[in-house]
Amino acid sequence: MRPFVMFATAIAFAAPLQAGPPLQPVTASVTVADLDLGSSQGQRALARRIADAVEQVCGSYANAPEQADQIRIRDCRHTAMFDARRQIAGKATTVRLATTAPR
Repeated sequence: MRPFVMFATAIAFAAPLQAGPPLQPVTASVTVADLDLGSSQGQRALARRIADAVEQVCGSYANAPEQADQIRIRDCRHTAMFDARRQIAGKATTVRLATTAPR
């Protein structure tokens, strides 16, 4: 049985205090059980899946005209990728990303 890799990355950003309903978390999961991580093709596929999930959770620079939004996206992406790499090294099986920051 091929080993599974699971990631459980949780990113929590404190949202600014504001009147209104609390922000709901945005989440994404990446399954990697079908990848052969011993091959360069499998590693590239994993990197692409993680990058896609990070963009889904953290947002896109294309939708961030304000510098503050771009900084928030950059920080979120940096944290998410760091946590994903740490968990890859720990040999987990599902990538899970989450944020409560405004998008």
